[in-house]
Amino acid sequence: MTHTMSTLTTTGRKRQQRNGRNVAVHAKGRASRALQELLNRKNENDAAPGDNDDGDEDTSSSYPTLTTSVSALVDPDAPLSILQYPHPALRAPNHTVTVFDDVLAALADKMFDLMYEDDGVGLAAPQAGVNVRMMTYNETGERDHPEDQVVLVNPRIINTSGPKTVFEEGCLSFPQLYGDVVRPSRVRVKAQGLDGKSFYMNIDKFPARIFQHEFDHLQGVLFVDRMDDAALDGIREGLEGQEQAFARAQPGVAYERVKKVGAA
Repeated sequence: MTHTMSTLTTTGRKRQQRNGRNVAVHAKGRASRALQELLNRKNENDAAPGDNDDGDEDTSSSYPTLTTSVSALVDPDAPLSILQYPHPALRAPNHTVTVFDDVLAALADKMFDLMYEDDGVGLAAPQAGVNVRMMTYNETGERDHPEDQVVLVNPRIINTSGPKTVFEEGCLSFPQLYGDVVRPSRVRVKAQGLDGKSFYMNIDKFPARIFQHEFDHLQGVLFVDRMDDAALDGIREGLEGQEQAFARAQPGVAYERVKKVGAA
């Protein structure tokens, strides 16, 4: 995706923004193709005996637990907005949900509204300033495809598998900033629905990338944390601009910059 958004038609701009603002897949440049070729060779050479294991990759005991309604953290009647980097809520611990009520369902509806308004395909609750372990996504990015809407509460990664791929991602908390991120192409997930019932999902391709991007948010990890130095250098000016804007708007509020965690 080029960043010369003004050259697109209105329809084209909406389509590009929808696929680019939160999690993006675009035609790759020479550097990305070279990285993907290296990944392909590594994928072929790496034996992955654990790919089909059913061991959880994270433990719920490491998260704080919200023993009451989510209304304890957010006013159900207050409007929500998307927090931009480097707001500290994006790095804050996210609570495990234990009360599945109308307030939680209403929060999910509001998150979908926010997501569609900004032409996104996924949104994690902390991006809306609510530090609970919930995400919403719709791979089509279209409000008129509600059958593709997914709400995951307290999601856990059971395992990842498949070849690792590199794609250019964007994020609603980083307007107009994009960079290559390496992730596995398949993920097995355990989560709860808005009714509290647990279920498993096997997710692959683009939805797997959306899920992993939003799951990272629930871990306090941002997509920039997974970029290599070259990708970060390409957006350094934009990151510093957001940091400076936040410092002006909220002087004295501490925040955390990019923390390199490597590929997923």
